[in-house]
Amino acid sequence: MGSTPNNTVSCSVLAGDNNLDNRRMQVFKEFRVLSWNVRGLVNKFSQRQLKDLLFLHRPTFCFVMEPQCLFERRAVWLHYSGYERVVIAEATGRSGGIWLLQRRGHPFTVSVLHISTRTISISVGRGSWCVIGDWNEVTGPSQSTGYSFSQHRADVLNEFLQHCDLTVIQSIGTPFTWRRSSTGVNIHSQKCLDYAATDTDWIGNFPFGIVETLNRGNSDHNPLILHCHREPNIQGLPQPPFRRHEAWADHPAYLKVITDKWQLGNGDFLHNMNSIREASISFNRTCFGNIGARKRKIQRRLLGIQRIQNRVDSARLAILERQLLTEHNSILHQEELIWFQKSREKILLQGDRNTRFFQTAAKIHKTKSAIHGLQINNVWTSEEAILRGHAIAHFQSRFSDHSITLAGCEYTEPLAPLDPDIELSVTQSISNMEIKQVIDSCPPYSAPGDPLSPYLFVIVMEKLTRTINREVSARNWDPVVLSRGGPVLSHLLFVDDVILMAQANEVTAKTVNVVLQAFAEEAGLAINLSKSQIIFSAATPERKRNRIRQQLSIPTTEVFDKYLGFPIIVGRRKVSHFEFIIERISRRLPPWRAKFLNKAARTTLACSVLSTIPVYFMQIAWFPEKTCQQIDSIIKRIIWKYRDGRGLHLVNWETVATPRRLGGLGIRKARQMNIAMLGKKVSEYIEGPSSLWVEALSGRFGRGYEGIKRPKTQSSSVWTALRRCFSIIATGFTYRIGNGETNFWEGIYFQGKPIKCLVDYVHISDSDKSCRQMITNGRWDIPSLHTNFPAHIKKALMEARNLYLHPSVPDRWCWSVGSKGKNSVTSCYEWLLRQDANADTKWKKIWRLDVPEKINFSCWLIGHRSLPTKALRHQRHLDSTGDCTICGDGTKTWVHLFFTCPWTVQVWVGLIQHGFHNRLAHTIPYDNQSLDFILKAPVGLRFALWFMWLERNHRVFEKPSDSPCAVVRNILSFFH
Repeated sequence: MGSTPNNTVSCSVLAGDNNLDNRRMQVFKEFRVLSWNVRGLVNKFSQRQLKDLLFLHRPTFCFVMEPQCLFERRAVWLHYSGYERVVIAEATGRSGGIWLLQRRGHPFTVSVLHISTRTISISVGRGSWCVIGDWNEVTGPSQSTGYSFSQHRADVLNEFLQHCDLTVIQSIGTPFTWRRSSTGVNIHSQKCLDYAATDTDWIGNFPFGIVETLNRGNSDHNPLILHCHREPNIQGLPQPPFRRHEAWADHPAYLKVITDKWQLGNGDFLHNMNSIREASISFNRTCFGNIGARKRKIQRRLLGIQRIQNRVDSARLAILERQLLTEHNSILHQEELIWFQKSREKILLQGDRNTRFFQTAAKIHKTKSAIHGLQINNVWTSEEAILRGHAIAHFQSRFSDHSITLAGCEYTEPLAPLDPDIELSVTQSISNMEIKQVIDSCPPYSAPGDPLSPYLFVIVMEKLTRTINREVSARNWDPVVLSRGGPVLSHLLFVDDVILMAQANEVTAKTVNVVLQAFAEEAGLAINLSKSQIIFSAATPERKRNRIRQQLSIPTTEVFDKYLGFPIIVGRRKVSHFEFIIERISRRLPPWRAKFLNKAARTTLACSVLSTIPVYFMQIAWFPEKTCQQIDSIIKRIIWKYRDGRGLHLVNWETVATPRRLGGLGIRKARQMNIAMLGKKVSEYIEGPSSLWVEALSGRFGRGYEGIKRPKTQSSSVWTALRRCFSIIATGFTYRIGNGETNFWEGIYFQGKPIKCLVDYVHISDSDKSCRQMITNGRWDIPSLHTNFPAHIKKALMEARNLYLHPSVPDRWCWSVGSKGKNSVTSCYEWLLRQDANADTKWKKIWRLDVPEKINFSCWLIGHRSLPTKALRHQRHLDSTGDCTICGDGTKTWVHLFFTCPWTVQVWVGLIQHGFHNRLAHTIPYDNQSLDFILKAPVGLRFALWFMWLERNHRVFEKPSDSPCAVVRNILSFFH
C-alpha cells in the first residue's frame, strides 16, 4: 500500500477467530504484538532498546521494520532473548525490510499469507483482522503539527480504510509517533504515522484491545505494543451501580412489580426507590430472563412450525405461529432498546431494529471509555495501582470537606426579609403535579443538568463587568475603538472565556492587573495566567510590549490560531483553514457505521448529523468551493455507496438536495447552505444595529442596505463573506413602504436598481416627490409626473395594486420571500434553488404514515421510478438485459415486479383469500403512475410491497427463499 515508491506503508497483518470461546479467550489474554520502525539495528543503542522492550513486555510476536541490515547478523542475540524467526523480508539496500519474530513456546499456530519488502501478512486462525505498523500517512490534520497537511493524501488513506472496513484502535501514550530528526532542542514537526486498525469482528472479539505508544528511543518512530485483552482489574472494587433497563418497561408484568412495591412502602421516597431497585433485580433474574436465550427458543419453535406448515395446512399451527411471531417481535424490540441504551447513540433509527449496529456501537463505546493509562506529572503510566491511587486522590481533593474563605464577602447588615408569597412557595411541600412536570420536561435518555451554575456565572461576570465599566468611566482603562463612529469595547464575555481590550500603555496594564486580582479575591477563584495570552497591534513598539508583558505576567502571541472552535483567518482565505471541518465530518461516519446502516438510516445520519456539523462555521465564513464539493461528496458517498466504495446513485443530486415536500430527502447542498446562513446575517445587518457585531461593522463600512452595497477594497474576512453573499441574494430583497417618507426616485427599486437610474432624467418638478405623495387610492400616481418612463417600467408601476401607508412603520428593506419579510435559512435556501417557498406538493404524503423509515424510503424510490430493478440497471448499461429473473418473461419494471409477475400474482392471490382485497381494490396502478399509486397506498400495502421486494431479492441473489404462502403469512402477521 502506498502512493509513491519513496513513501510506502510498512504494515503487518494479524488474523484471529470469530466468536472465540472462553478457553481460547483466556489464551488470547496474554497475546501481545510489538511493532517498531527501528530505522536501523546497526548501532548498539537501538539493539539495547529492542532487547529491553522484548524483556519488559514479552510480546507474542515482534515486527521490526527497516532494520537496514541482514537478519543473520542479529540472529544470535535475538535467539538468546527468547525469540526466533517466522519470516524475514530483507531490505533492498537501506530501504524497506521487515522481520517477523515469535516468542518461543507460545501456543499459537502461524501461517504466512503474503510477504514483500513492505508488508507481511500472517494468520492466527481465521476471521477478524488487525493491521499494525508504520502507515506513513495521517488520517486528519489533528494528527500532525508543524507540518503541511495534505488533504488529498489523507482522503486516499481514509478511502482505503473504509474500503477494507477498518477502524483505527484507540491508543494511549503520546499522540504523535514520529518526529523530524533535529539537532536542536525544539521539535517543529510531528505526526502520528504508527497505529493499528481493525475490523468490527476484531472489536467484538477483543473489546478491551488497546494500543500503547511506548517511549521513543534512537529511532524517529515510537514503538507500539498491541494488547488484545487488557481489561482493567476490578478486583476489590464495589459492584457496578444499578441501571434500569428501558426494555423492562416493555414487559407487561413490570408495571405491576413497581406498583406493588410502591404501595407496600411506608411513604419514604428513598425507601420506596430501594425497594423498587431490589424488586427490579429480582424481576430481571426470575421473570425477564436472558433475551438471547428467549429469542433463540422462539426462533427454534417458529422454524419447526414453518417446516410442518410446508407439508400440512393447520389452522391451529397458524394461530400458534401468529402468537409466537408477536412474542418474537416484542423480544426484538426489547433487545433493540437494551443495545440502544448501552450504545449511547443519540440518533434513533426509527422502526429499524438494527440491533447489530447498536451492539457494535456499545462495544466501541466501552472500549473508548476504559481507562488504560494516564499522563501524571507529564509521565505516561499504565500501572493499575498508580492509576487507582491517582483517581482516588483526585476525587478526595475535589470533594473533601474543607473551609473556603472569601475576601470581601463579610455582611454586617441583616439580610432583607422574603416576600410572604415567595416564602410560602419555598417552604411548602412539593406536589405530585410539580414532580410530574419536572420529569416530563427531561429529554429521554438524558439526566437533567445543574440549574444553578449558569446563574452563578451570570452573577460573577456581572460583578466583573461593573468593575471594568467603573475603571473606564474613571479613565483608568482606555478601551478600544474599532472604527470612527463604532462602539467602544473594553471586554467581551463568552460562556467560559473573557476577552479584555485596552490601549497598550502601562497605566491601563496596571489597571487590568488590579481588576483581575480583585476579581480573583472576591470570587474565590484563581486566574491561570499561563493559559492566557496577549496580542499586540503591529504598531506597538517592542520595548512597550516587554514592559506590559512583565507587568501582567502573561505570555504573548502574534495571532490566535483558533477561538471558540474556529480558526482566526488573517489574510487570504485558504482551503487548509477548513480542513478540520472535513475531518470532523469524516469522524462521524467510521467504516463500521456504513457497514450496518441501510440507505434510509444513512440518509437520517446525513440529515441530522453531517449536514449540521459545518452550520456553525457557515455563519461567519465563505467556504472555498473545494471544501463545499468535499462535503457534498461525503454526503453522497454515505447515502449511496457501500463499504467497498461502490454504489448506484439512484436519484440525481439535484433532486435529493430539495425539501421532502418537493420530492427530495431534505439534504442541503453545502454551497447553497453557506449562502443561506450568511444571508440571514446579511438581513440582520440591513435591518439595523440590533447587535454588537452589526454596530461594529456599520461604523467601519456603512449602515444598512446602502452600506453593504458599497464596495470596499480592503476588509476583513467576515465582511468579505457578507459582501459576497449579498451580491448573490440582493435581488431577493425588496423595499417595503411604511410611512412613505422616502424619496420616490431613490427608494423604489426596479430590477435591483433605483428608478432614477433607469430613466434618462428626472424632471426638476418631480425630484422632491416622496412615496407618500405618489400614492393615491392604493396605486402609483404616475400620470401626475412630468418625467418620461420607459414603456415596460411605466407598465409595471401602473399595474401595482394595494399600496397603503402605515404612519407608525418606517420605510425599510426586507426579504421578499414570505409574508413577514424575515429572512430565514429555509426560505433563503429554497429561494436559491429557485423554488417557491409556499409551494405545496403531494410528496410530503409519502413521509406522513407511521411506518419504518426504510419502507418510506423505498416508496420514495418507487415514486421517482428509481427502484434498482433489472430494467433500471439495463437502462443505465449495467446489465445486458432487463427481463425478469424469476419468470423470464417481460421487462422487470416496478409494475411487473409488484403486480404482473407470476410469482407476485401468487402472493396477491394468497392475500386476497385472507380478506386483504378490501384494502387494495382502489390502489392497483392500472395507469402506471408511480407517484399517484404510492400516495394512495395505505400502511398494509406498503408493508406488502416491502416484503415482496425483500423476498424477490432473496430469490435472485441468495437463491433459497420462502414460498409465496410463507410470504403471505409474514405479511399478514406483521400487518396484524
